[in-house]
This record gives sequence, C-alpha cells and structure tokens, in this order.
Amino acid sequence: MKNVKVLIGNYGSGKSELALNFAIRAAARGDRTELLDLDMVNTYFRLTERGKLVEQKEIRLVSPNFACSGIETLSLPAEVSSAFVLDWDSVIFDVGGDDVGATALGRYHQDFVSLEPGALEVLNVVNIRRPLASTPEKIHHLQDAMQLHSRLTITGMINNTNLSTMTSADDLWDGYLVLREVADGIRSVFRPTDALARIGGDEFLVFLENVDKPDVLARKAGEVVSTLHKSYIGPGQNFPLSCSVGISVYPDDGRTVIDLFKSADAAMYASKQHGKDRYSFRE
Repeated sequence: MKNVKVLIGNYGSGKSELALNFAIRAAARGDRTELLDLDMVNTYFRLTERGKLVEQKEIRLVSPNFACSGIETLSLPAEVSSAFVLDWDSVIFDVGGDDVGATALGRYHQDFVSLEPGALEVLNVVNIRRPLASTPEKIHHLQDAMQLHSRLTITGMINNTNLSTMTSADDLWDGYLVLREVADGIRSVFRPTDALARIGGDEFLVFLENVDKPDVLARKAGEVVSTLHKSYIGPGQNFPLSCSVGISVYPDDGRTVIDLFKSADAAMYASKQHGKDRYSFRE
C-alpha cells in the first residue's frame, strides 16, 4: 500500500528537514519515493535547494514552478498529480505552514480522499521555541486554519522543539510536558472502566459504556473543558490550554465505531467554530 505523509508547520518548525529525512529513509528501505516541495510561501530554505542530494538518493523531487529562481510568486506544477497516479511506495509532501500554503493542497482534496484507508498521515511539525507556535493556543489557531484551507484533518503532531545548534534536552522535554499535562487532565475525569486513547498529537478519544442519560455525557465533557481551561507552568514559560469536545451517542449518531468517531469529530469541529472551550453533541 502506498504511504503518503503530508508535513505542515510554521516557519522555523523544521518540517522541510524532516520531510527530507523521511524521504531519505524511505529510499534507503528500497521504497520508490517521491518528495514534493509545495511550500509556496517560504523562499528561504526549500527542498529544491537539496536537488543534487535527493537525486543521489534516487528520490524524485517535484518543486513549484520558478522555485529558487528569484521569483517570489510561485505556482504548482502539473507533476503534483504523479503522487496519486503513479505507483510509488512512499510519497512525502512538504507544505507551507499557514493558511496560504495549506490552500495548495485543497485542489487535491478528492485525490487524498480516494487513498486507501490508513495510507495518509497529516503531521503538524511543532517547535514551541518559535513565536508562531510558542503556546498551545497559537498551535491550535494555526492547525484550525491549515485544516480549513487544506481540507485535510491533521492526524498527528511531531515535537521538533529546538533552538538550532543550541537545542538542549530541556527544550524537547518542555514540548512533551505540555502534551502530557493534557492527557493527565482528561484521565482524571473518567472511570477506570472508560477507554481513553490518544489518537493524535493533541487529540484524544474516550469510549463510555452503560450511560443512560445524555446529561451524564454533558457533565463529563464539561469537566474535561474545565480541567483543561488552565495554564501549564513550564520553566520560565506559561502555556495557556484550551479544549473543544465533540460527543456522539450510539445508535443515533452511528452503529459502528468508525461512524461514532466521525460523528464525534464533526461535533468537535462545531465546538471549535463556536469559540472553543466548550462541548457539542452531534446535530
């Protein structure tokens, strides 16, 4: 099965370097690999500048028209469609880290939707030492904008917190602690018999059985929002946390796990659209 990775992230996150390394590792495994440089905004470090290295690794590189030519206004080449129609083993997209860059993916929405289940990963590369991603609030804001314009759902996050050559273990640890704080807060609300899982970088899923009244679900969701509506105090930094919850109920909102998940996901986005820090039932 073809494996497709889409890496997004704001300027300075290190997503281009990670995309390059994902491609090199895939090629080293013997995968037929294509790497697509779709960063339409950042004209400083681009994968296109590593063309010779990519060619040596037998990786096919697709770049925007006029990349590295001094022209600031770039356009997508027709070769992008080769990611979907040709028989690659691994495909890696490096995408601009804001709503403008993410819009480049929107035109290929149907191609992404047509991929086999489990083939697509959309990963947000986060460096909390950069101003645009220094707090969970800013990270959520960027993710919401990128998901809206790319028409893709982020499936995971990569903690790439660093200060270039001055990176310490504490930098990586701070990024991890923010995510762990979220997980511990959610776990404290539910019963030992309730199933709690982390399904993405900042997304969690809870299954509750034998709940007779919707009021119980509403109360639990409210407790989650209240628990996480606080700040995590890190070394020298204050990270404000927020939370949006979506609720689906069997059998009204779905008779399978997948259908219930989709309904809860839609309800969660409704919560975000109405201002976050709240819960919504599937309508």
